[in-house]
Amino acid sequence: MPEKTKRKANPRRRTLMRLIIGIGLMIALIGGAIQILRPKGAEIVYIALDQNGIEQVWLVNLNNPDNPRQLTEFDHPMLNVWQLQSASNAPIIVFYTYREDNADVSALWQYDIKRDRITLIQQYPLEDDYSKRPHYNWSLNSSGTQLALTYENHDQSHFLINLHTQEEFEITNSIGNRNSIWVTNDERLILPIERIGDYGMFDELVYASYDVELEQIIGAQFIRTSVWNYPMVSSDGNYYAIPEDTNVGRHLLYGVGIYETDTNELVLREEQNLDDTSFLGQTQIFDWHPSEPTVLVAETWEDIEMGSVSVDLKLYNALSHTEIYLLTDNQRQIYDVTFNHDGTQILISSRNQMTNELFISLVNTETGEETPLPIFGTQPHWVNGGR
Repeated sequence: MPEKTKRKANPRRRTLMRLIIGIGLMIALIGGAIQILRPKGAEIVYIALDQNGIEQVWLVNLNNPDNPRQLTEFDHPMLNVWQLQSASNAPIIVFYTYREDNADVSALWQYDIKRDRITLIQQYPLEDDYSKRPHYNWSLNSSGTQLALTYENHDQSHFLINLHTQEEFEITNSIGNRNSIWVTNDERLILPIERIGDYGMFDELVYASYDVELEQIIGAQFIRTSVWNYPMVSSDGNYYAIPEDTNVGRHLLYGVGIYETDTNELVLREEQNLDDTSFLGQTQIFDWHPSEPTVLVAETWEDIEMGSVSVDLKLYNALSHTEIYLLTDNQRQIYDVTFNHDGTQILISSRNQMTNELFISLVNTETGEETPLPIFGTQPHWVNGGR
């Protein structure tokens, strides 16, 4: 039989196929390189209901806000997640859970975002001390390694828990049931050491500086506030801000006062320019700028004649004595506001008073532009400061 003639390949076709394969490989390599070089994007955590109506902790990447990820898998229908906190310099969060049908059943948890691992810090009630249950006022340090907290029925102590070893250390001679504040890169704690008065509503609290490494109080900070006011101390420990009562006309106003911690001297007090139809009903002090003496404040104004309420979100600078308006809104109530690691953005949790809907948004501190996020929940926090 005659041999079949071999069919010659078209050189143009062969060149075209090589070109297509080469372009495909190049696109894949470029795509992979872009994926490697592309920044991961800032992340936030927050609390929201799952599909079964149970509160869970969620994580969302701001480069992909339409696809949040559920971190926890709690299954009790009466369980509440509360007091979520996030370390500003580490991907560590801490939160508390309790059951509405049995408040004695509660727990304190740690979640390592990087390792995707949840750890039980303490389960309450404790086997060795039934009376030990935490107040809702713990403080996670910026590196996510230690937690300062107080317990019910232990009113003369603060406690430090090492989150690596689970070891607990008691700081005696301090006033319980009050937040402590981490300052100067976790080297010190500002905590109350003395209550002045007869345990009435006009008592004062004196705060002091506790050296964590030396394990001793190193000196009073001279912070003296009403028992009703919680001082918000700047991260460098140089200033503190508190809400202050001021009588203007027939109204009792609640403005902001900024003081030096070392001298307790007034640095800035908000000026009230009001008439008889409007008044400042509430001042919420949320956060200090990470590198500037600037405090973040939300002020709720009420107009008697119009029957309306509006909220101003402002920045007060202790050095320049200036105030900057970030936004004004007459349809929302603000719950949580925090700076990111460099102070360029703030994260806001609000409730729309018309629809009763909870929503989360970002505000650019330089332009004041607000960007709503496509997620709904409470207690949002930056992960690792939003890096």
